[in-house]
Amino acid sequence: MRRGDEFEWVNASPSENTRAGIAYFPYDTVLPCSFMFTEEFKPHTLVLDVIFAAKIPQERQVEISLVLARLNDDQKSGAFRLDMDTGYVYFRQSCLLENMDLTETQLSQLLRNLDKLGLDTADQYAQMLENEFGS
Repeated sequence: MRRGDEFEWVNASPSENTRAGIAYFPYDTVLPCSFMFTEEFKPHTLVLDVIFAAKIPQERQVEISLVLARLNDDQKSGAFRLDMDTGYVYFRQSCLLENMDLTETQLSQLLRNLDKLGLDTADQYAQMLENEFGS
């Protein structure tokens, strides 16, 4: 797989009910981002995380949580989150696929739509996140 291709599944999960994938994009933002897909099978759900390279020190986590809550008010799909253990900020969106009989073409289109929303989110918020979270 080459950088710029859609995605690649890499199953690093100990659970047979989950598989993870990495999305490759020829895309640069002010604040570097990683894109990770997770497919859960019970219930069948597809999740895309846009992980921002912004590690929040523990003493700022409450303050940043309030900023993220305000950002989430404006989101039509997905939400910003803060991993309190690692301090990383990410944007998560998910799509419930349970009982949907999707063809490979339809699933690929759904993945492209999730990709686009993730890229648009990274592009729209990267500078603001860098300003807020920069060390």
